[in-house]
Amino acid sequence: MTSINRIIGQSNPGFEMLTTFKITNFIKNLSKEQIFTETQDKAIEALFCFFTNQMDKLEQDHFDAVNACFSKLESKNNLLTFNLTTVMHVNASIDYSKIRGTQKYLPALIRLCKSQNFALELAQQASNVGKLSLPSPFSKNRAECQESYESQGGMNSLRFTDGNQSFFLIQHVSSNDALYFPLQNVLLIISHITAPRINRLRATLTEQFPAVVNYAANTNKPFGGIVCSHLRPAHYFYENWPPLYQLYSNPEIYPNIPHFITRKPYDYSDLRQVFPDRSTSALNTDEINEFAFNEEQWFLHLGTNRTLRNSNYDYYFANRFLVDKVLQSPSTTAQNLAAPLAERFPIVWIGVESQKRCWLEQVEGYSYIINQLAESYPDLAVVIDGWTLPVSPLDEAIPEVEEDLLLAQAIQKKLKPNIGVISTIGENSHTKIVIGSKINFFISNFASGSLHVSLLLGKPGFAHLNTKLTKITLESGIQIHPNKNVYLLPNQYIQDTIPKGERLKNWLNKNFGLFKSPAKPHTDPFGVISYSIDKKKFYQFIESKLEKVLNNPQPPKQRIFTEIPGTIEPKIRTQLKQATHGNLLMMFPTMGIKNIGEIANILPEYRQRHLIYGNLIFGCHKQIDLEAAHYLIWLARPIKRTYLHAELLHKHAIEEGNFNTLEQLFDEKPKTLDNLYTRRISGMDPPFGECTEAMLTKAIENLKNHFIFIGIDEQHSDSLDRLCGKLDLDRSLFSTAESEFDESSIPQPILKKLRLLNQFDSQLYSTASNIVLHQKNKNNAPD
Repeated sequence: MTSINRIIGQSNPGFEMLTTFKITNFIKNLSKEQIFTETQDKAIEALFCFFTNQMDKLEQDHFDAVNACFSKLESKNNLLTFNLTTVMHVNASIDYSKIRGTQKYLPALIRLCKSQNFALELAQQASNVGKLSLPSPFSKNRAECQESYESQGGMNSLRFTDGNQSFFLIQHVSSNDALYFPLQNVLLIISHITAPRINRLRATLTEQFPAVVNYAANTNKPFGGIVCSHLRPAHYFYENWPPLYQLYSNPEIYPNIPHFITRKPYDYSDLRQVFPDRSTSALNTDEINEFAFNEEQWFLHLGTNRTLRNSNYDYYFANRFLVDKVLQSPSTTAQNLAAPLAERFPIVWIGVESQKRCWLEQVEGYSYIINQLAESYPDLAVVIDGWTLPVSPLDEAIPEVEEDLLLAQAIQKKLKPNIGVISTIGENSHTKIVIGSKINFFISNFASGSLHVSLLLGKPGFAHLNTKLTKITLESGIQIHPNKNVYLLPNQYIQDTIPKGERLKNWLNKNFGLFKSPAKPHTDPFGVISYSIDKKKFYQFIESKLEKVLNNPQPPKQRIFTEIPGTIEPKIRTQLKQATHGNLLMMFPTMGIKNIGEIANILPEYRQRHLIYGNLIFGCHKQIDLEAAHYLIWLARPIKRTYLHAELLHKHAIEEGNFNTLEQLFDEKPKTLDNLYTRRISGMDPPFGECTEAMLTKAIENLKNHFIFIGIDEQHSDSLDRLCGKLDLDRSLFSTAESEFDESSIPQPILKKLRLLNQFDSQLYSTASNIVLHQKNKNNAPD
């Protein structure tokens, strides 16, 4: 009998847990008996006791065994090696047989972890209570935490325990990236994490095991503060900085945070400048753990999951605050760098990239475009941007900077001598904000390449990206470009060309001989897809939009798109959100903003840049204190609209247990079946059956005077053409599907009811069609 069996006892319920731990973490092949040495058993026993809070049973030979078995976690000479971690995702079906005993309690924990404000809720607990408490996935008890373990690569792991078992809340990008169950060796992913990162947590625990046990044994450790940074600047400014600003803005949390830490070398914002009234420091992984273990404190990594967000409104405040802070006290480096830009116009920012997902012809392309622009603008200057360094860079980052500088030098050699040129390659984010504030527009990558000038500074410009990442980016809405005058080069201009497994550096080296050494293969499917763009066609695209980009006009009035139930396919709503780059305030009871009152609380400057979209009535602009607004609407034949909407209402009624017939639905007199166009467009909503000629007259008047766009569903393609023309959107992002509907398929008794209920709407629809026809004829008339 091995040592651990002597301690646990085969009749003890803990023996089953031990067996699970041994099988899932160390036994390689269940079909063969695996013999463990006494040292290996001791090491397994030590880890098991740690994960099950039986640390009082640990003796010196346990620590010696862990040290002997795990000298270096990645070493092939270790006496024990961990099995691969089982990975599951919270959005997929969870195999509870892999994490037995959690099926009843785990869903509550997952729901909480997926909540939009989870990061700030943790920060409030930590600052006000001094510890964290979450529902236990193992029992009806609460699981509490006063332990944090920092791992290489910028990952914080919080150990929660309900007194018997423990789990880890993994924090790499956000505060809720994953849940890790060490006994079962299962990683439950929420976002932004991969299984190999668990090896880094194991390394932290095993390589410092005596210190870890001593640290964990103290169950009354004070909260040490917030860790907030990421190894990539894009993740920092998208996921870490916004909740950090929200924390700063919360008087119940911010004053109670004892310390703020940014990780070296991932400190992309100098918190000493941003929060001069607070204690801040930049520490590396070992220093953070040393701080935690020696001072017996614990830390919370602050980050949000942007895919769980309902709105980008908090970005607006966070970024405006950061930019104001930086511009109030620009560094001497930034001021000196900006000096040559004085008296130059226009100033264009271009982004070069030598790493991945890049424009292959960027040297020839950018130089051609800039030289063409200089023909019309002799005082033009260009800022060449590339790799961003943190405040505390390591030497390892310098080669990335040097490679981008080679691209910049190659471009500059091809530029006309009168063009002013400066480079921000290798500068930190605060310097780039100062320089970026002076530019007129940018030409850069749609993703992280335009981070400083678009996300943070809200500049107009032109963007490009490979077609596959463009699709994912637009569908997910993960990139934010707050200025409506940002134009993403349409996919028909882009040719994804780089071979699988070959990075841009290899391609450039083969074709231009810019670099001395080949790059290692990169297997991420989106990481290897760079692309070709014809430089002349790209310039023509820029030229066609340049006047608008330079003038940077904003909408003169608030734009409100009212969607009437049954008129428009939901996919058009989705495509509209993509085409506006997410600058759309969606207002529905079940998604986005819940009611017009929430929109009233949004600052006018932010609100007016966005298209308000929802099931809205004319005149709703008055509820947000506007004298007037520009309305947009999409109409279908009234009989078709009402019938389709009635079927939907009937379906929902059946789902709720009301099995009345469709005919009986009309007897309930829902107002959405009674001349809804007339109601919505007139701005009047009387009881069922009480619409009037006066309402119809008012609706017609409003259509003529206040609606800048009227879509006709039976003219689907033409309506999309006009919509994109009116809002200056990429038409290729909208799919055309002419609707087909045969009124003869409607049962006669119902058709008779529909005609009676749509007598005003039928007249209004006919008038709307004539208005559209008149406008088209007017636009097509010769000058």
